[in-house]
Amino acid sequence: MERARLHLALVEPVIPQNTGNIGRIALAFGLRLHLVGPLGFSIEEKACRRAGLDYWKHVDLARWDDLASLERSLEGSTLWIFSAHGKTSVTEAPFREGDVLVFGNEATGLPREQVLAAGERSVRIPIASPRVRSLNLANAVSIGAYEALRRLGLRDVPPDAGSDADQDDAVPIDARPTREGTEAPSAQDRSDRSHARQRRAGSRGNAGGHPPANGENTNRPLDATPPPETAEAPSAQDRSGRSHARQRRAGSRGNAGGHPPADGEKTAFSGELERGQRCARSS
Repeated sequence: MERARLHLALVEPVIPQNTGNIGRIALAFGLRLHLVGPLGFSIEEKACRRAGLDYWKHVDLARWDDLASLERSLEGSTLWIFSAHGKTSVTEAPFREGDVLVFGNEATGLPREQVLAAGERSVRIPIASPRVRSLNLANAVSIGAYEALRRLGLRDVPPDAGSDADQDDAVPIDARPTREGTEAPSAQDRSDRSHARQRRAGSRGNAGGHPPANGENTNRPLDATPPPETAEAPSAQDRSGRSHARQRRAGSRGNAGGHPPADGEKTAFSGELERGQRCARSS
């Protein structure tokens, strides 16, 4: 394998998605990725492989028990310790080919004593807002790696026509990790599931339980309301009779006779009203 221009070292990372993304960065720029110490996940986890897309299997990856072992294996290389408390700005650090960019984990970063001991080799990424304490690990690695490579001279290799690199960044569905013992769904299976979801969505606004046809009005007319199983839908005559019954009940609230008064008909209430008016005039 071609000698790495730079090395990325992650000390005890705990979030698999970050490591997957950093692996993709390492592969894109021709860097070697070193995972140091115990990890908070397995590199075989679906989240890690999914974040690295289908590039993960091509990443130049090494594992180390501790940072001292890594340093001994790369004798002559400078270890740059990245921290929010670093002394040297990333834009001013004199990176050289073969150097190592070291990052702590997402929860605690690198120990403060290690940062202080590094002195000028401790690197910070300038942050403009005092409200932000630190950056996401994968973002910090991206910034550090790109700045170092910009100083060393970036290499850009256009993808060959028809190669895998010429495709878009989407993960092929059939290449996504599946549960153990299961196969990736076929195109027909995915189509069937999509239709099933559409039918369920259509049934939410349609009492019939099926998606409405194009232009179909799901606000059903009265005669189309599903009747009880043992009864027939009411006819127009039945509905008219029920309407009159409701009118009579409404009239009975001010009429002891139980029916709406005809024009000029006196009710008990109107008779009492007239007697009260005559008494008022005579007095």
